[in-house]
Amino acid sequence: MAWVTPDTVFTLGQKINVTDMETIGNDLQYLYDNSGEKRKDLSLMAANPPLGTVLPAAAVELVTAGTVTTTNYPAWYQARFDGTVNEGRMWNFSMPMNFAGTPVIKISYNSGTASVAGSTTVWGVQVAAVSNTDLWYGKTFSGDNRGTSTIVGTAYVMNQATVTVLDYDNAVALDNLCVLLYRAGTVDTFNGDAVVTKVEMFYT
Repeated sequence: MAWVTPDTVFTLGQKINVTDMETIGNDLQYLYDNSGEKRKDLSLMAANPPLGTVLPAAAVELVTAGTVTTTNYPAWYQARFDGTVNEGRMWNFSMPMNFAGTPVIKISYNSGTASVAGSTTVWGVQVAAVSNTDLWYGKTFSGDNRGTSTIVGTAYVMNQATVTVLDYDNAVALDNLCVLLYRAGTVDTFNGDAVVTKVEMFYT
């Protein structure tokens, strides 16, 4: 959306025609598209289990930062992705209005009680996008997108994995999306749980 120089001065009580409204709309859209970082939080509270028997679901739980009952610890949701089998979670949402392309999924996780410096985790992302007039029934996921993360090694220290989603099923703004995130535990080198605490989608 090209920026339109706001050189029209409106006076109190002036009637605004269709062309004026289009100019204002273009300016507002440009400001929206270019304001701040383009990201979407994929809440673990809203993460659905994969259906069927192909991919087991990663367990989601609400945890606190400590065990002393007399202390008020912070709490958050986390998902445990197994290290010996492939496990996943899914999200459903409308593609943001200011989306243009190239989604990147960032996964924040820790290795729980294990200290395993140099071990790797492998993550996969698949997308299904449905636009108006698209056939919904029988829809399948896009191709596989993968990323590998090397664990820092210290127990409970946060790591971040990144998956650049090159195949996002030709999704466009406002499409109905299903995003599948899974850990390829059968091919990475860390055998313990990858404890995910945050999943984000960044885009251009």
